[in-house]
Amino acid sequence: MIFPKRKKELSLTGRSNRKRNRKKLVFFIVLFLFLLIGAAGGYFVIYSDYFKIKNIQIKGIELISDESLLSAITAQMEKDAGWRTFVGSKDILFWEFGAEPNLPAETSPIIAELKINSNLTERKVIIQVKERELFGVWCVSEKNCYAFDAEGFIFSETPEVHGVLITKIEDQNTRDLAIGNKILPNEEWI
Repeated sequence: MIFPKRKKELSLTGRSNRKRNRKKLVFFIVLFLFLLIGAAGGYFVIYSDYFKIKNIQIKGIELISDESLLSAITAQMEKDAGWRTFVGSKDILFWEFGAEPNLPAETSPIIAELKINSNLTERKVIIQVKERELFGVWCVSEKNCYAFDAEGFIFSETPEVHGVLITKIEDQNTRDLAIGNKILPNEEWI
């Protein structure tokens, strides 16, 4: 009588081991398929021409070349890219999931606003730029004149101006002005 009970116990543990082994096998097969699909998808996104940009349009810029603006934007976006560096700036996903770049004033002080729109279906990127408008010229001496906008932001060096068409302010102070800074600390003064 003792022997039949042992056979039943052995057969129950044998079945549970087979079930456990089968579950492990199914788990590893599913995991392998999941990794295989992920690797194939990653390869498709990175190396396929399906996500490559067909056209980049830059609108609203006159004072800076398109190439220099595009290189400044891509450099700033690549610095903050994270995972997007794997796909590169020639890929539409780089532009689609990227945040609007904050171009430092030293890089391109002429730009007041920058907006990037990307279209996945057409694989096209449209960069819309609004340049700063000249409000006046601020001269510290006869040789150091700077263009500023309505907010008092210095965005370019200019030659000395004469006449009444452009507002000219001659500063008698001996302070240094720099591109990318404001002339006066209070916005209401301008």
